[in-house]
Amino acid sequence: DNRAGKTNQTYSEEIEILSEAISSECSIDSSKPTKPNQTKPNQAKQELSNVASVDLRNVVEMLEQILNAQEAMQNTVSKIETQIGQQQEQYKVTTNRINTLTKSHDEMADHIKNLEQKINAIERKQRERNLRLIGLMENRNEDCYKVLYSLFQQMNLRPHIEFAHRTGKRNNRPRHIIFQVGTVADKYDILRKQGLIKNQNQKIFFVEDLTKIDLELKKLFKPQIDQARQDNKKWKFQNGNLFIEGKRVAAPVDSK
Repeated sequence: DNRAGKTNQTYSEEIEILSEAISSECSIDSSKPTKPNQTKPNQAKQELSNVASVDLRNVVEMLEQILNAQEAMQNTVSKIETQIGQQQEQYKVTTNRINTLTKSHDEMADHIKNLEQKINAIERKQRERNLRLIGLMENRNEDCYKVLYSLFQQMNLRPHIEFAHRTGKRNNRPRHIIFQVGTVADKYDILRKQGLIKNQNQKIFFVEDLTKIDLELKKLFKPQIDQARQDNKKWKFQNGNLFIEGKRVAAPVDSK
């Protein structure tokens, strides 16, 4: 029954037709006395009542369907909201975890850096009387002590040598002679007077035995050191710092 979809105009037309039918029934020749017929008007009223009942049921059913659909939609929305809430909570937990790990990483990095600095300070102390002789050709069965003392004689120096030996892997260039003198003053005397060494065949020179960290720092200062040499200025690299004419030079930025 599709009467639920009829417009008010359609219902009015039906009522008008039924009313005309009732009127025609009531207009029978009045010359013939008859008993008024109540059956058809009662049928019309019953039909109108039935139509209204059907339409009302259809409306109720439609309302129930709408309410059910609305309830289902609300349940879906509630589930989505719950899922969003769970995702947001998980995001907060993950974010907090990441922040904790980042903080731990930073703390660990600082701790490692502090340890490296302490180790470097210990190595500096162990090497503070060490020097390296670079560029001297190697001879079979050479005596590093005798080689060094012969060079010291040219500088009018006789420092005490604690140890002396070649170090590093053999290749096309001569290995360094690393040695330790008795005092720090002896070390600086050698560095200061090495220009007195006369060796026409080889270019040899003494350098400090730097730690790995300090050696990398000194490489960063190379432009400033080269400029100081060109300008005949006194310079010194000590404990990771460069001094030119007694003034400390700001640490360069590592381009790596």
